[in-house]
Amino acid sequence: MVDFGIDFSAVTDCEQKIDPQQGDASLADHQEVASKISEALNAAARCSEAETVENYSVLSEQLWELNSLLKQSLQSHTGYQPLLAKLQNGSTLTADELKTLRSLIVGDADQYLKYDDDFQRSKSELGKRLDQIRRLQSSDLDLDALMHLRVLCREVVPLIDSRC
Repeated sequence: MVDFGIDFSAVTDCEQKIDPQQGDASLADHQEVASKISEALNAAARCSEAETVENYSVLSEQLWELNSLLKQSLQSHTGYQPLLAKLQNGSTLTADELKTLRSLIVGDADQYLKYDDDFQRSKSELGKRLDQIRRLQSSDLDLDALMHLRVLCREVVPLIDSRC
């Protein structure tokens, strides 16, 4: 049995923080992300209990589903339609809009550079990434957190695939 160094019994639903500007849609989106994180962490716990190809395949699938959901959430969270209209009209962008545009263009690359710490394909790295996902589960799922989660999911899947 592999111990990833994570206490999976502590997996709980994250506290939801509602952005008043996004309202119920934001809450529903965050609840769906929180639920998918819980499913992925539960699958990781099963991998920790029994190292089987089936368990790792389920974990890989859960993380790809979480990655897809995070992509959708980022797209709805970013609200890029007004930004796109400004670009098409040749209007001047605010500093925040420029930051958002930069995130849309190179956001994943920035996140890899920001959060990648000597990435190696090993069980200890898998445990570290899953622990980061667990910590983010209980945080405010803002744009930075959603992008970080997405990068973590992308990093974990090759680690799992290398174990199968």
